[in-house]
Amino acid sequence: MQDEILAADRLAMTVGLRYARAETEAEATPGWDVAGLDFADEAVVGALSATYRLTDAVKLVGSVGRAFRAPNIIERLFNGPTPEGIGFQVLNPDLESERSTNVDLGLKVRTRRAYLELIGFRNDVDDAIIQHTLTAEEIDRLPAEVRAAIEQSGFEFVVQQQNAEVLEIEGVEIAGGYRWDRGVTLGGNYTYLSGESESRGAAAFAVGETFSDKINAYLRYDPPGRRFWAEYRVRHNGE
Repeated sequence: MQDEILAADRLAMTVGLRYARAETEAEATPGWDVAGLDFADEAVVGALSATYRLTDAVKLVGSVGRAFRAPNIIERLFNGPTPEGIGFQVLNPDLESERSTNVDLGLKVRTRRAYLELIGFRNDVDDAIIQHTLTAEEIDRLPAEVRAAIEQSGFEFVVQQQNAEVLEIEGVEIAGGYRWDRGVTLGGNYTYLSGESESRGAAAFAVGETFSDKINAYLRYDPPGRRFWAEYRVRHNGE
Protein backbone atom coordinates (compact mmCIF):
# COMPACT_ATOMS: atom_id res chain seq x y z
CA MET A 1 0.00 0.00 0.00
CA GLN A 2 1.26 3.46 -0.84
CA ASP A 3 -0.16 6.94 -0.69
CA GLU A 4 1.14 10.35 -1.67
CA ILE A 5 0.19 13.19 0.67
CA LEU A 6 0.48 16.91 -0.01
CA ALA A 7 1.06 18.05 3.57
CA ALA A 8 1.58 21.74 2.66
CA ASP A 9 2.24 23.93 -0.34
CA ARG A 10 5.95 23.11 -0.18
CA LEU A 11 5.90 19.69 1.50
CA ALA A 12 4.95 16.39 -0.15
CA MET A 13 5.21 12.98 1.51
CA THR A 14 4.93 9.38 0.34
CA VAL A 15 3.96 6.73 2.88
CA GLY A 16 4.20 3.02 2.12
CA LEU A 17 3.50 -0.28 3.88
CA ARG A 18 4.39 -3.77 2.64
CA TYR A 19 3.84 -7.34 3.82
CA ALA A 20 6.22 -10.04 2.62
CA ARG A 21 6.34 -13.78 3.24
CA ALA A 22 8.82 -16.34 1.92
CA GLU A 23 8.63 -20.11 2.21
CA THR A 24 10.89 -22.96 1.14
CA GLU A 25 9.72 -26.56 1.36
CA ALA A 26 12.21 -29.41 0.88
CA GLU A 27 10.51 -32.48 -0.54
CA ALA A 28 11.74 -36.00 0.19
CA THR A 29 14.69 -36.81 -2.07
CA PRO A 30 16.36 -40.24 -2.43
CA GLY A 31 19.86 -40.22 -0.96
CA TRP A 32 19.42 -36.84 0.70
CA ASP A 33 18.42 -35.93 4.25
CA VAL A 34 15.96 -33.03 3.97
CA ALA A 35 15.25 -32.77 7.71
CA GLY A 36 15.46 -29.19 8.92
CA LEU A 37 15.65 -27.64 5.44
CA ASP A 38 12.14 -26.15 5.43
CA PHE A 39 12.02 -22.38 5.88
CA ALA A 40 9.34 -19.74 6.43
CA ASP A 41 9.56 -16.11 7.46
CA GLU A 42 7.47 -12.97 7.13
CA ALA A 43 7.62 -9.28 7.93
CA VAL A 44 5.73 -6.01 7.67
CA VAL A 45 7.92 -3.12 6.59
CA GLY A 46 7.24 0.54 5.87
CA ALA A 47 8.79 3.67 4.45
CA LEU A 48 8.29 7.41 4.61
CA SER A 49 9.83 9.81 2.11
CA ALA A 50 9.42 13.57 1.93
CA THR A 51 10.23 16.42 -0.45
CA TYR A 52 10.38 20.02 0.73
CA ARG A 53 10.53 22.74 -1.94
CA LEU A 54 12.82 25.58 -0.86
CA THR A 55 12.45 27.35 -4.22
CA ASP A 56 11.15 26.37 -7.64
CA ALA A 57 14.59 24.97 -8.44
CA VAL A 58 15.78 23.64 -5.06
CA LYS A 59 14.30 20.77 -3.04
CA LEU A 60 15.26 18.98 0.16
CA VAL A 61 14.60 15.22 0.04
CA GLY A 62 14.75 12.53 2.67
CA SER A 63 13.45 9.09 3.50
CA VAL A 64 13.49 6.47 6.23
CA GLY A 65 12.37 2.89 5.85
CA ARG A 66 12.57 -0.70 6.99
CA ALA A 67 13.42 -3.54 4.60
CA PHE A 68 13.19 -7.33 4.67
CA ARG A 69 14.98 -9.94 2.56
CA ALA A 70 14.70 -13.68 3.02
CA PRO A 71 17.71 -15.83 2.08
CA ASN A 72 17.40 -17.22 -1.41
CA ILE A 73 17.75 -20.89 -2.29
CA ILE A 74 21.38 -20.58 -3.42
CA GLU A 75 22.40 -18.81 -0.20
CA ARG A 76 20.60 -21.19 2.13
CA LEU A 77 20.52 -24.60 0.45
CA PHE A 78 23.25 -24.85 -2.18
CA ASN A 79 25.87 -27.45 -1.30
CA GLY A 80 28.84 -28.22 -3.55
CA PRO A 81 31.26 -26.51 -5.94
CA THR A 82 30.31 -22.86 -6.41
CA PRO A 83 28.95 -21.78 -9.82
CA GLU A 84 32.21 -19.92 -10.47
CA GLY A 85 34.08 -23.21 -9.98
CA ILE A 86 36.66 -21.71 -7.62
CA GLY A 87 35.47 -22.98 -4.24
CA PHE A 88 33.14 -25.27 -2.32
CA GLN A 89 30.01 -23.98 -0.56
CA VAL A 90 28.49 -25.69 2.47
CA LEU A 91 24.76 -25.14 2.94
CA ASN A 92 23.55 -23.36 6.07
CA PRO A 93 20.00 -24.41 7.11
CA ASP A 94 20.14 -21.96 10.03
CA LEU A 95 20.49 -18.89 7.79
CA GLU A 96 18.06 -16.16 8.84
CA SER A 97 16.42 -13.28 6.97
CA GLU A 98 17.95 -9.82 6.73
CA ARG A 99 16.15 -6.84 8.22
CA SER A 100 17.44 -3.33 7.71
CA THR A 101 16.85 0.32 8.49
CA ASN A 102 17.64 2.72 5.68
CA VAL A 103 17.94 6.52 5.95
CA ASP A 104 18.93 9.07 3.33
CA LEU A 105 18.92 12.86 3.16
CA GLY A 106 19.78 15.11 0.28
CA LEU A 107 19.45 18.21 -1.84
CA LYS A 108 18.26 18.44 -5.45
CA VAL A 109 18.73 21.45 -7.73
CA ARG A 110 17.20 21.58 -11.22
CA THR A 111 17.09 24.46 -13.70
CA ARG A 112 16.43 24.65 -17.44
CA ARG A 113 20.10 23.96 -18.19
CA ALA A 114 21.54 22.18 -15.17
CA TYR A 115 20.85 19.74 -12.36
CA LEU A 116 22.71 18.84 -9.19
CA GLU A 117 21.96 16.15 -6.59
CA LEU A 118 23.71 15.50 -3.28
CA ILE A 119 22.54 12.47 -1.28
CA GLY A 120 23.91 10.96 1.93
CA PHE A 121 22.69 7.58 3.15
CA ARG A 122 23.14 4.96 5.85
CA ASN A 123 21.91 1.36 5.95
CA ASP A 124 22.03 -0.80 9.09
CA VAL A 125 21.39 -4.45 8.17
CA ASP A 126 20.57 -6.85 11.02
CA ASP A 127 21.53 -10.50 10.40
CA ALA A 128 23.24 -9.47 7.17
CA ILE A 129 23.98 -12.44 4.91
CA ILE A 130 27.72 -12.52 4.18
CA GLN A 131 29.84 -15.16 2.47
CA HIS A 132 32.25 -16.43 5.10
CA THR A 133 35.42 -18.38 4.27
CA LEU A 134 35.71 -21.27 6.73
CA THR A 135 38.91 -21.75 8.69
CA ALA A 136 40.65 -25.14 8.95
CA GLU A 137 39.20 -25.57 12.45
CA GLU A 138 35.67 -24.86 11.19
CA ILE A 139 36.09 -27.36 8.35
CA ASP A 140 37.23 -30.03 10.84
CA ARG A 141 33.95 -29.60 12.73
CA LEU A 142 31.83 -30.36 9.62
CA PRO A 143 30.15 -33.78 9.26
CA ALA A 144 32.37 -36.53 7.88
CA GLU A 145 30.41 -36.86 4.63
CA VAL A 146 30.72 -33.13 3.96
CA ARG A 147 34.47 -33.19 4.59
CA ALA A 148 34.77 -36.13 2.21
CA ALA A 149 32.91 -34.24 -0.51
CA ILE A 150 35.20 -31.23 0.00
CA GLU A 151 38.32 -33.38 -0.30
CA GLN A 152 36.97 -35.06 -3.41
CA SER A 153 36.25 -31.69 -5.04
CA GLY A 154 39.90 -30.66 -4.74
CA PHE A 155 39.09 -27.01 -3.97
CA GLU A 156 41.42 -25.15 -1.63
CA PHE A 157 38.85 -23.02 0.18
CA VAL A 158 35.35 -23.55 1.56
CA VAL A 159 32.67 -20.90 1.99
CA GLN A 160 29.33 -20.72 3.77
CA GLN A 161 26.66 -18.04 3.80
CA GLN A 162 26.34 -16.84 7.40
CA ASN A 163 24.56 -14.08 9.32
CA ALA A 164 26.65 -11.21 10.62
CA GLU A 165 25.29 -9.43 13.68
CA VAL A 166 25.07 -6.00 12.02
CA LEU A 167 26.34 -4.68 8.68
CA GLU A 168 26.66 -0.89 8.51
CA ILE A 169 26.89 0.74 5.08
CA GLU A 170 27.07 4.49 4.60
CA GLY A 171 27.96 6.70 1.70
CA VAL A 172 27.50 9.84 -0.33
CA GLU A 173 26.54 10.35 -3.96
CA ILE A 174 26.91 13.54 -5.99
CA ALA A 175 25.45 13.81 -9.48
CA GLY A 176 25.16 16.71 -11.88
CA GLY A 177 25.01 17.86 -15.46
CA TYR A 178 24.83 20.92 -17.70
CA ARG A 179 23.21 21.25 -21.14
CA TRP A 180 24.17 23.86 -23.72
CA ASP A 181 21.82 25.23 -26.42
CA ARG A 182 23.63 23.34 -29.18
CA GLY A 183 22.60 19.98 -27.71
CA VAL A 184 25.80 19.19 -25.84
CA THR A 185 25.48 17.84 -22.28
CA LEU A 186 28.28 17.23 -19.82
CA GLY A 187 27.53 15.31 -16.64
CA GLY A 188 28.55 12.64 -14.20
CA ASN A 189 28.37 11.32 -10.67
CA TYR A 190 30.64 10.39 -7.78
CA THR A 191 29.83 7.69 -5.19
CA TYR A 192 31.60 6.94 -1.92
CA LEU A 193 30.83 3.76 0.06
CA SER A 194 32.04 2.56 3.43
CA GLY A 195 30.99 -0.59 5.28
CA GLU A 196 31.86 -2.60 8.36
CA SER A 197 30.33 -5.60 10.12
CA GLU A 198 30.04 -6.98 13.62
CA SER A 199 30.26 -10.77 13.82
CA ARG A 200 28.46 -13.19 16.10
CA GLY A 201 31.66 -15.20 16.39
CA ALA A 202 35.07 -14.33 17.71
CA ALA A 203 36.38 -13.15 14.33
CA ALA A 204 34.81 -10.35 12.34
CA PHE A 205 33.26 -11.13 8.98
CA ALA A 206 34.86 -9.59 5.92
CA VAL A 207 32.50 -7.15 4.22
CA GLY A 208 31.79 -8.10 0.61
CA GLU A 209 34.37 -6.59 -1.67
CA THR A 210 33.34 -3.48 -3.56
CA PHE A 211 34.83 -0.18 -4.65
CA SER A 212 34.98 2.55 -2.03
CA ASP A 213 35.05 5.30 -4.69
CA LYS A 214 33.45 5.38 -8.11
CA ILE A 215 33.37 8.17 -10.69
CA ASN A 216 31.28 8.26 -13.87
CA ALA A 217 31.36 11.04 -16.48
CA TYR A 218 29.71 11.45 -19.85
CA LEU A 219 29.59 13.79 -22.83
CA ARG A 220 26.42 13.63 -24.94
CA TYR A 221 25.22 15.25 -28.14
CA ASP A 222 21.56 15.56 -29.22
CA PRO A 223 21.07 17.33 -32.58
CA PRO A 224 18.16 19.79 -32.93
CA GLY A 225 15.92 17.25 -34.70
CA ARG A 226 16.75 14.57 -32.11
CA ARG A 227 16.85 11.88 -34.78
CA PHE A 228 19.95 10.38 -33.20
CA TRP A 229 22.29 10.96 -30.30
CA ALA A 230 25.93 10.24 -29.54
CA GLU A 231 27.48 9.72 -26.13
CA TYR A 232 30.87 8.90 -24.65
CA ARG A 233 31.25 7.63 -21.08
CA VAL A 234 34.21 7.08 -18.80
CA ARG A 235 34.36 5.34 -15.43
CA HIS A 236 36.99 5.16 -12.72
CA ASN A 237 36.84 2.79 -9.75
CA GLY A 238 38.86 3.38 -6.60
CA GLU A 239 40.39 0.71 -4.42
